[in-house]
Amino acid sequence: MQVTVFSDMRAENFLSMDIYAEQLALALRHGAYHGLQVREFTVNIPDLPPALRKFGLFAGRYLKYPWQMQKVKSEINHVSDHSYGFLTYFLSRRTCVVTCHDLAPLFVPTSKWATRFKLWLWRLALRGTLRAAQIIAVSEYTRCDLLKYTSYPSERIQVIYSGLEKRFAYLRDTLKQQQWEEAFRAKCGFGDAKVILHVGRYSQRKNFEGLLRTFALLCAKNPAQPVRLLQVGGKFIPAHYALMQELSISESVTQIPYVPMDELPRVYNMAAALLFPSYYEGFGWPPLEAMACGTPVVTSNVTSIPEVVGDAALLYRPDDHTGMAAALHNLLSEPTLYALMVARGRERAAEFSWQRCAEQVYTVYQKLAVST
Repeated sequence: MQVTVFSDMRAENFLSMDIYAEQLALALRHGAYHGLQVREFTVNIPDLPPALRKFGLFAGRYLKYPWQMQKVKSEINHVSDHSYGFLTYFLSRRTCVVTCHDLAPLFVPTSKWATRFKLWLWRLALRGTLRAAQIIAVSEYTRCDLLKYTSYPSERIQVIYSGLEKRFAYLRDTLKQQQWEEAFRAKCGFGDAKVILHVGRYSQRKNFEGLLRTFALLCAKNPAQPVRLLQVGGKFIPAHYALMQELSISESVTQIPYVPMDELPRVYNMAAALLFPSYYEGFGWPPLEAMACGTPVVTSNVTSIPEVVGDAALLYRPDDHTGMAAALHNLLSEPTLYALMVARGRERAAEFSWQRCAEQVYTVYQKLAVST
């Protein structure tokens, strides 16, 4: 059986989608699947001046990709990101599997024409996704959204949880981690402060405002205990800076837009807790990554998050800033609670592996191969 996994263009910098395709393809190649041949396909575009970058990405995704993919069509064609679902129009639908990660754009308000155009393109991708012979949903919540908002047959949707990279591991007792942490803290000016971490890109659904308000309430609970908020991977907008000024926390917030993947597990290990007050997640890797590194998690009790974290995180409504702040305060001040959540988190994170994901994906391929 020959399978092609179609992944996002690397130039788009959708890191979570890149990881999904890479790790799935790798696990499939390393598994004991007789006769399975797996290749990962993507398209590269040249470096362009900033003024032409958006045009280059558009042309690469919607023109160059469909043209070049014709050379690599396989017995099974797996589109690893539903936002590329339009690719099924250039394939035999009977050979297509698409992984649907979420339906978030349906719930994000639109106003500007550019945003509306992006939503139109996303809906085009969704229609393409619905052409596939099989859909893999990364959570039961995402499956329920598909059933609620589309007419796709339920028996053709398989829930298969994403895996977790082995690099996310408990490192706190190692000398290398301690040396790295000392240097990182000095660089960021954290001193001995407890670090509350948030990982993720900026979007309305990530609830950056709730993140800042919760942190401000935590600071007020015990002024004698120094805490810092570290946001990794996002970009604050002017409204966030204004809110920081209003809440008097500007000096206690640090943002690092990019951390190399090799260093990200060290950042998780350094943090005292992860605060993840998202409004919507189709799966949500950061809570699992944090738990694998021995970092307790305070997060939202909505969408797929409770399903993924189980009883290994402290869950609150995303707008319950007071509850989340109290949970963080309790974690930092109660060693017994802290140790309990660390143990639960590491146990929960261990349940998610790319090997298990690949085994279940392979059964979908087999089903499709038999039907074709």
